[in-house]
Amino acid sequence: MARSYMLIAILLDIFVFHFTDFSSIGFYLFFFPNIPFSYEMVGMKTFVPIYLLGHFWSLGVEEQFYAFYPWLVKLMRKLSTLLISMFILVLAVKLFAKILSYKTANPFWYSWADNTRFDVMAIGGLGAWFYKYRLPLVTQLVKSRIIQLLVTIIILLVLINMLKIPNTMAHMVVAGVTVMAIYYAHLFQKPYINLRNRRIDYLGKISFGIYVYHPLSIAFTGLLMKGLVFSPIFKIPLFIITIILFTILLAGLSYRYYENYFLKLKFNYAVVKSKD
Repeated sequence: MARSYMLIAILLDIFVFHFTDFSSIGFYLFFFPNIPFSYEMVGMKTFVPIYLLGHFWSLGVEEQFYAFYPWLVKLMRKLSTLLISMFILVLAVKLFAKILSYKTANPFWYSWADNTRFDVMAIGGLGAWFYKYRLPLVTQLVKSRIIQLLVTIIILLVLINMLKIPNTMAHMVVAGVTVMAIYYAHLFQKPYINLRNRRIDYLGKISFGIYVYHPLSIAFTGLLMKGLVFSPIFKIPLFIITIILFTILLAGLSYRYYENYFLKLKFNYAVVKSKD
């Protein structure tokens, strides 16, 4: 799906949006789109992200993570040690990159290190590990209504873009509270944030499509509304609502008529354990 969208995006860039700088195409073909993104984040034009594909930086980070993580899990018997070690190592790399960027006057190194997000993935892995083994201390902490309320407040602040903490810590905090929210959906019948309903389930199913197609929705909504002249009070909400609906529509159609075919194929390769 990602490759198909990449081809569509490049064709639209050429024939509709007249984007011409494809010098960074190699990074996208080999799952390193976080490199041009990191340059852009610090205002350096060494490599320019391809229009409609800038968000693929996070997909690249995921692919890089999955390239080595399963091998480490296989080699190390104690998963919790691996995840904690990975979290500490990433923080150390970020500190080193910060020093290197300062010493060389090249902000790219810290931008690249900060955008790896391997620490966030380690937080998610630890959350899954804690949930599997139901450690008493963690379970009691999660069940605290005060902690639940705090997590809810943080999520609401994130949604309205009012979470005012250093950027280097923000994504780790968001990862932590997201893990907690998932916990609540499994541990409580009526948590403060209820994730158990058909609409949320459906959005979860098409979530990858939402991620992939949302820049396309933004671009085309911008084209459609370019000639409209009326008050920003009405135009901005209309713009946002149209983008959301258009993105969900594209993701839903993609899931039903394209992704579903490939999702069904994976069952041909599923391992079925014998009961004997």
